[in-house]
Formats: sequence, C-alpha cells, structure tokens
Amino acid sequence: IIAACLEAGKHVLSQKPFVLDLDEGERLADLADKQGVLLAVNQNARWAPHFSYMREAVEAAGWALPFDPPGLHTTLGGTLAAAAIGPRHLGFGPPRDLVLGMEVVLGDGVRTRCGGRVVKNVTGYDLMKLQVGAHGSFGVISAAWLRLRPKPECERVLAIALDESGDAM
Repeated sequence: IIAACLEAGKHVLSQKPFVLDLDEGERLADLADKQGVLLAVNQNARWAPHFSYMREAVEAAGWALPFDPPGLHTTLGGTLAAAAIGPRHLGFGPPRDLVLGMEVVLGDGVRTRCGGRVVKNVTGYDLMKLQVGAHGSFGVISAAWLRLRPKPECERVLAIALDESGDAM
C-alpha cells in the first residue's frame, strides 16, 4: 500500500510497523526521493532489524557490536536515541563514542547526515554526538555507521557471592 501511494505521488505518514526488512525500508525511502514526496514514519515504528539479528550478522563476520541494548527486540536507532548503556560501556565507552556517523530524518522530512564512515571526519560542531541520547528531539535516527570491535576469542563471566553489599568495597 505504501509503495502504491508513493508511486502515485502522494505523501505518506506510516504508523508502526513500517517494514520488517531493512532492504524494503530503503527501497521505499529511495522511491519517495525519486517521486519527490515525503515518507514520514511514526517515531515508534520499527524500520531497522532487531538488535539481536544485527549482533548475529556482525559476529558471523568476525566482529562484535560493543553495545548492551535494553532488550533483544530493540532497534539500533532506539538504542542510540536513548543512549542506552549496559555493562559493556565500562570497557568500550558510551554509545556516542562508538558511532562514526548517522543519517537523521528531521521533523520536516528532510534526511541529513552527520559524521561519516571513517573515524576522523568531523569539522565544526559534532551534531552526531548531539543526536545520541536526545530521545528523538532533533530527528529520528534512520541509519548509523558504527565502530566495530574484533570478536573476542572467548568471554568469561566471574561471579562472587557476598554476604553483605558493603563487603564489595
């Protein structure tokens, strides 16, 4: 239905779920650009694949995503917008330090990019770091380029039982 509306030259405001496949979302966004119309997505829509899917794909290639999202069904854009952290931030840093660049859809439908696909690519204000943790106040994060880490050879978890919380100090 969305594609038919875009092909007819109509602006579209989509509610959730928008698409379940990122390739389909990109195809519709490109179609909107080609037709010169706006495709706006409700902030709660799920364009991106679930974080668990992305983690599996990255690990299969020998890399690791150094994020701890709040749940397996969260999206990368939502994790970055909330600057959600977990225990891994102690070793890898906060989410804002792991993002190289991003594409953001502003409130008027304009798609803009900040940062880049390489580590040293910022001149002037670093608007990308402003977006991370802004909870969508400035726009909706639609794409992000991340700093990946090599997949560790092994992971170990250590647990220590304490009688009282004061013993930890």
